[in-house]
Amino acid sequence: LSIIDTETQEVVETIDVGQRPRGILLSKDHTKLYICASDDDTVQVLDLATRKIVDTLPSGEDPEQFSLHPNNKHLYIANEDDAIVTVVDVDTKDVLAQIDVG
Repeated sequence: LSIIDTETQEVVETIDVGQRPRGILLSKDHTKLYICASDDDTVQVLDLATRKIVDTLPSGEDPEQFSLHPNNKHLYIANEDDAIVTVVDVDTKDVLAQIDVG
């Protein structure tokens, strides 16, 4: 993940976020960035204040995109290779459901 200065268009920092990063999503409170690490079969959680990965959430195979529930606690992750949606509690990291979609 690269951070770019919008005035100069220069890369000011690059952060390792796992293998083959895909979808990204900003938390509702704008403090975290969720990043699909598709080849790692995880979702990385980046703290925007420290610019450090602070957590890793489970997913299915090849997570691509996701959506955060309005309660800011449940992440719905679309996994391409196994055609499921994984529902994860972002606080406990528990997988709450695996929903077959294909």
